[in-house]
Amino acid sequence: MNCFCHSEKKYSECCEPYHLGLSLPDSLSLMRSRYAAYAKGLSNYIITTTHPKNPSYKSNKEKWKSEIDGFCQKTRFDDLKIIDNQEEGLNGIVIFKAYLEQEGEKYCLFEKSTFEKVDERWLYKKGDLLTE
Repeated sequence: MNCFCHSEKKYSECCEPYHLGLSLPDSLSLMRSRYAAYAKGLSNYIITTTHPKNPSYKSNKEKWKSEIDGFCQKTRFDDLKIIDNQEEGLNGIVIFKAYLEQEGEKYCLFEKSTFEKVDERWLYKKGDLLTE
């Protein structure tokens, strides 16, 4: 089966090892594995890879998990296009377009994501929406 992050690699050779706990080598791998986690409904992975300073971070993990699960269930993850990625030291930036569908409506999430490596772990720090 091809990976949910649309890398054209097999899931078992792409994002699955990260979902199972393998350390992430870079911010791009975290970006792809988070997209795949949303597509698979792996809300715990989304929570554990989110930086505590992220604006969406919630201390009530059960409520947060329920919100992520609801989003995943009503969303189809059609494609992921990486536009740019840069990494310097403990900081990374990935610009991407995620093509999604909810309730028959297709849309594109165009985002500049910021990542930070904390205690040897890459975390999603924030996302800024972009326009074309």
